Amino acid sequence: MAQDDDTPEDDVRSGPTKRRWVRVVIVCLAAFLVVALAFSVFIGTQSGSNFVRDTINSQEFGEKLEIDVGTINGSLFETPIISNVVIRTFVESLSLIHISEPTRPY
Repeated sequence: MAQDDDTPEDDVRSGPTKRRWVRVVIVCLAAFLVVALAFSVFIGTQSGSNFVRDTINSQEFGEKLEIDVGTINGSLFETPIISNVVIRTFVESLSLIHISEPTRPY
């Protein structure tokens, strides 16, 4: 005998599953927004400025460039004042590099 139900069994099961996925997505988005808000509040403090300074100081910009930031005053979101910035470049002496003549076939 054929089923007389108007709704197939798949549609009945998909309703709660869709609602569960919508809840999971909403909870994940809310958690992301809370973390982003907390991070932005942290960055606005002096500890956040120190974190940014330490992050910049720990970056490697190649073998021959070094950047050292002394202090960051003020809000990072408005007009930060960066003091004691030192940019060092390292130049290798050409006398240490041996340049030989290319070999010429005779």
